[in-house]
Amino acid sequence: SASERAATASPATGLEEVIVTARRRGENIQTTPVSVTAISGARLEEMNIIRMDALSNIVPNLTITESAASSVGANFFIRGVGASSASLYADAPVAVYVDGVLMPKGTGNAFDLPDVQRIEVLRGPQGTLFGRNTTGGAIAIYTQTPTHDFGGSQDFGYGSDNEFVSSTVLNTGDIGQSGLRGKVTFERHTRDGWADSPGRDASNSAGYLENTDASVALHGDFGENLTMDYRGDYSRYQDRPVWQVVAATPTVAQYYGRSASLGGAPFLISRDRLTTDYLDPRLPDSHVEVWGQALTAAYDFSPYFKLKSITAYRSLDQDLSAQISGSAQLLGRVANPANPANPIELVIPNETTNEPGRQNQFSEELQASGSFDEVTYVGGLYIFRERVAEYLPSVITSVLAGGNLGFQLRRARGYETGTDSYAAFGQVSYKPHYFDDRLELSGGLRYTTDDKSETEFTTASNAGPTNLHQTNRWHNLGWSAAASYQWTPELMTYFRAASSYKAGGYNPGDHAPAYNPEKAVTYEGGIKSDWFDKKLRINAAGFYTDYTDIQISQYDGAHATNHIVNAAKATYAGFELEGTALLGHGFQLDTSV
Repeated sequence: SASERAATASPATGLEEVIVTARRRGENIQTTPVSVTAISGARLEEMNIIRMDALSNIVPNLTITESAASSVGANFFIRGVGASSASLYADAPVAVYVDGVLMPKGTGNAFDLPDVQRIEVLRGPQGTLFGRNTTGGAIAIYTQTPTHDFGGSQDFGYGSDNEFVSSTVLNTGDIGQSGLRGKVTFERHTRDGWADSPGRDASNSAGYLENTDASVALHGDFGENLTMDYRGDYSRYQDRPVWQVVAATPTVAQYYGRSASLGGAPFLISRDRLTTDYLDPRLPDSHVEVWGQALTAAYDFSPYFKLKSITAYRSLDQDLSAQISGSAQLLGRVANPANPANPIELVIPNETTNEPGRQNQFSEELQASGSFDEVTYVGGLYIFRERVAEYLPSVITSVLAGGNLGFQLRRARGYETGTDSYAAFGQVSYKPHYFDDRLELSGGLRYTTDDKSETEFTTASNAGPTNLHQTNRWHNLGWSAAASYQWTPELMTYFRAASSYKAGGYNPGDHAPAYNPEKAVTYEGGIKSDWFDKKLRINAAGFYTDYTDIQISQYDGAHATNHIVNAAKATYAGFELEGTALLGHGFQLDTSV
């Protein structure tokens, strides 16, 4: 809608207003006491940004990297805080929302951006209004509302490695006098592999991808006060991610280096990206399917009281595989007590043969908002229920002393986890008329209860099966406070302090107690300003964040897997600066540090 448009530039009038919902209500970004960057869909199109990971190039203190387990998995870092695990049991400290619905898993979050209205990147803890797991920050994506007029668009793109993108958008326009209008989108994104894989053609060699995204949206205006939005989406991704060996001890290099003389593939080791990659023919490609639907209903009773409901259900099915080697078809002698000849077999440093997993979630958020003279408020209730099941097999070849023999360990972990989270939140802003509405004071609270359970089993070739079941409950009271002063219509300064909380969890396969919640408190000061008749915009913020029990992923050699542990404490300090300048004659310059 017009009230939610992102920034556009007009050389005649200067930079226009940027309306964001960083505090769950529409307001000018230049008067919002939060470090937030907003990018419009038009701007994304101008810069040819079609995937989430490209946002790192234009948003300060945001890093998005591709997951090692799948090219459609994304690792988000804001102000240095993030997580790199692709496992479904892990929660990320940067929350991704699409039209108000939480997308809690990194798998599938590297999606393309075919029909985006705007993206807001909120830096720093956002635990009061944006709920679960926002100790690093939040990324809010809003899709285009179906238009009143019938029409559509078709875009094509072609690039190196035979990369091809096709995006289709079709709007129905107003459907008679029903108050309804709809939209359908479809996107196809394919790319050949970036390395040669003997025995495979380029279309499915190492690093290839094949993505399909589709969605349907329906918007309804019923009277002057009631609006409803339905959105259903489906995505299917397929790729073949690989890792490579960048370093090895002399003993390991000696063992695998004999592969070629035994009739196997050569052992490839390099710190530079390999151009040849031998893929294990026994290893299936990675597949991910995601689908979901959401219904948003809003009713404006009066300026004093508005009610919004966001109800959503989402499901994810994945089957990931990966190999830690630039040469999968390696041969080596394997220690076998039953065969003193120590037979020659296919060996690999580490391989996950396939990881079938599924995740589904239900969420309901009820928001109430309004304003009374000097006071503006927003509050509500939030429910999030999630169920996860995953099977994690792996094959590891350990090199024995002397470098002549290897020992193959086959291990499998299976688990189911359940999360039931409940929260109540509220925030109030106060602008006393005594200061001509220049001073704003705001404060908020959020109380959260997380109930988590886990059932797991582990089997290994050198040990029997073990089982475990455990449950935990965590509580947290989060808070936020901010003060801002509008010195002139073009200059505002602010100070903000806030806390945030990320729930604890389990490491399936470790048979260890749960790790604790992660908590953060941040202190932030900033300036937002427009200059030279709004031809130049400069926004800056400095921050200091104190973390306790910060959750990090580290390699557990005893169990040959990554697991999450609580570090003691950590502090992060830094700044971000953004500038936009209209240079005339249609030229605009954007810069950030």
